[in-house]
Amino acid sequence: MTPLNIFEAFRQRKESLEALSEERRAGRQSKARIRFRSRIDEVLDKGSASPLFGELATRDPLGFPGYAEKLAGLTKRSGLPDAVLCKSGRICGCGVVCVELLPEVLMGSMGTVVGETVALAAEYALEQRLALIIFAASGGARMQEGMFSLMQMAKTAAAVRRLAAAGGLFISVLCHPTTGGVTASFASLGDIILAEPGALIGFAGPRVIEQTLGTKLPEGFQSAEFQLKHGFVDAVVAREKLRETLGLLLRLHVADVGDVVSAGAVGASAGAAAGAGAVGASAGAADAAGTAGASNAVGADPGAADAAGEADKVTGAEVSAAVIAADAGIGAASDAASAAPLAPDVSPASASATSTPTITASERVALARDVGRPRIGDFISQLFEDFFETHGDRLYADDRSLICGIARFEGRPVTLAGHVKGTDLSSNIACNFGMSHPEGYRKFQRAIAQAEKFGRPVITFIDTSGAYPGTGAEERGQGEAIARCLFDLSQLRVPTIAVITGEGGSGGALALGLADKVLMYENAIYSILSPEGFASILWKDASRAAEAAELMRLTAADLKEFAMIDGIVPEPPAGAGADEAAASEAIFALRPLLRQALAELSTLGTSELLERRYQRYRRFN
Repeated sequence: MTPLNIFEAFRQRKESLEALSEERRAGRQSKARIRFRSRIDEVLDKGSASPLFGELATRDPLGFPGYAEKLAGLTKRSGLPDAVLCKSGRICGCGVVCVELLPEVLMGSMGTVVGETVALAAEYALEQRLALIIFAASGGARMQEGMFSLMQMAKTAAAVRRLAAAGGLFISVLCHPTTGGVTASFASLGDIILAEPGALIGFAGPRVIEQTLGTKLPEGFQSAEFQLKHGFVDAVVAREKLRETLGLLLRLHVADVGDVVSAGAVGASAGAAAGAGAVGASAGAADAAGTAGASNAVGADPGAADAAGEADKVTGAEVSAAVIAADAGIGAASDAASAAPLAPDVSPASASATSTPTITASERVALARDVGRPRIGDFISQLFEDFFETHGDRLYADDRSLICGIARFEGRPVTLAGHVKGTDLSSNIACNFGMSHPEGYRKFQRAIAQAEKFGRPVITFIDTSGAYPGTGAEERGQGEAIARCLFDLSQLRVPTIAVITGEGGSGGALALGLADKVLMYENAIYSILSPEGFASILWKDASRAAEAAELMRLTAADLKEFAMIDGIVPEPPAGAGADEAAASEAIFALRPLLRQALAELSTLGTSELLERRYQRYRRFN
């Protein structure tokens, strides 16, 4: 035998042994019982779980070779009919329906049983007025069921859309991996989308992309962190923190009837307000309750208060690291029919003692730009509780110049949004100097749409020199994004309050400023553009900025005279940016004004609220 033949015989023998070894290993694995840790059991309150839809049986619609045998083996080893679990129960006392896809069974692929379970869960959540939580972990469509699998994408999307239309809360949790038809259907449609760290999330798998493009993908591509950066998830949450985070989110979407009544439930009794706010209430009932939708009882049940009291206390999600860095340090009536003008909750003597002496408009411009002024993070931490930041526009990116989220103001759920400014060069670069891209404004549009769905008042904090004027912003539709904000705000069916805290520059500020009540800090400014830009355009001389500031009438006193704002928030004599104590004093002065504005607006029915808002802006001639 030649050396070549000897080598070939050795190679064939080696391959044969390797194949046999692989066969034996597969055989051992096929006989082992599948083990998994159920996320549902980890997050539900002890003793509250009740299995649902476990009787569904998987079909073999195509008669696919070997599929029935494979299913039988998997069912025997897992004790499950398919790659899905569904249970109802409570999380921190709030009623929920939970669905979990199991990658241990056929890669968690979505066949008819998985799709049917998701659809039934959404319908059950709607019927029982419960929140829906789905833990997705799937390789996508199930090949062995062909087009029957593909149709589950349409079925599940339609089911969660019906839940959404009735005001139901859907939280989607993306686990490892979430790909293919699951990503391209229900998993991407949550009101809130969470992801576990490092989870692979995408439509096409990385291997498919690499083979198609013939290139190596960058590190971290399609990871949960990648999706957060690109605007497709709200937060990345470790598995051990899921229960705590879900509990917070559920409580932010469940308002106490007592809270709503004390805030002036809109033209309805406590019972009517509570009923109209419940998930699945008729459109007529919702309109009868007007803007009292803050009473949405998503997931509420009779034992919720007691159970929530016994649950571990959740202090709320922290403002993101980028915002903390950016916020380093301490951080006349609108129309004849409206209520009395807002006034600070202080006596005339104390008001005069703390108000800033008469200064020029250009000096107020300098005070408005003071890096020591309170930033959005300071307002959130000192005026609100249980803040949860939402991220991304679901289209392109998460713009760090604009923060959006949900919180409680004196117990009442509200939607917050505001510009982010830094205090030094590095923090300003991180937040683009407070100048938003289109994705920032589209993130805001997403936030206010959810505010309307769940009946939350909207409070915005404005502090920007204007929208970002870059080429990328223009390519992605800066003008359209701002216009859409105004379009949406004009008919938003919940109360809106805007607070100008520093600079209110041009359309970039107005995009968050169309509101039922507009408050403005004493040394803030609000203008068509900066005084420097005004002087450059009109006189071709930016050095005349001080003269322009006087002529532009951009101070709080000027705009109050024009009835373009409703109230002036007083500042300490040296301004809100003088030091930490001054900043805190200025923030504290805002609380009674917000309380008063919310109370006044909450007495209005939806139709009256919208008509007054329209007339407010219609009369500016």
